[in-house]
Amino acid sequence: MTVAMSPFCLDAWSVRIHQALAPIDILQSMLADEDTVSFLKPRLKGISYLSNTAAWCLNDSASDEYLRGEMDIARDVYMRQMVVLAATYTQLIVTDFFRHVFLAQPDRMHQVLPPDNKKFAQVPLADVVQTGSREELLSTLADQAASIIGAGEPDKIMKRLLAECNIKTKLSLVEDLKSLKELRNRIVHDDTNEKITFEQIHSMFGLLLALLYVLSLVADKYGLACWDETGFVHEFEEKLKNRCT
Repeated sequence: MTVAMSPFCLDAWSVRIHQALAPIDILQSMLADEDTVSFLKPRLKGISYLSNTAAWCLNDSASDEYLRGEMDIARDVYMRQMVVLAATYTQLIVTDFFRHVFLAQPDRMHQVLPPDNKKFAQVPLADVVQTGSREELLSTLADQAASIIGAGEPDKIMKRLLAECNIKTKLSLVEDLKSLKELRNRIVHDDTNEKITFEQIHSMFGLLLALLYVLSLVADKYGLACWDETGFVHEFEEKLKNRCT
């Protein structure tokens, strides 16, 4: 299996990241409109108590304030979930990257899969018997190895990769990934009520694009092909250049 047969798809991830931001733009635009409450009340549907509330107090001005408060709560809940999504994407992107690395360069799996502190990975006989070809077996092992790495902490993984590949960048990638991880953990494990702003969400998803860009640099060091037909790398470098001038 050659490197060219397994390119890391920058395009697909770039599109996916931007698509995830679309609901945020919609939500921000709706909440900034003073007419949103009056538009929403007679049309509110669903299984929550809000749909019944809207039905019996359409013209009550006090209920407008109540619904606005509920919308603010909904925004806060959704924003916290967007933080969780951004943190999840960091792990998914890293996992996908390493899957392509391992498919293209299977020998790298020796660093991840060796059992009992042995130097080289060993393939269980059951895996050999159950797979129909060498390519299928390598794909299964690549999934396993990539999942092991992806389950780690993205900030530590990227710190290691930057050092290993001697990549110098003005991006505060490692520090920002660590901050995102810590915020996600507070939301998931500590049930924090800290407010998340739209600007923070935009910054977090910008961080995902920065992660994608740095992985393209790592891919170049590894000799791993990347699929970038839309020119993601060039566009990111131009934005980075403009930001630094």
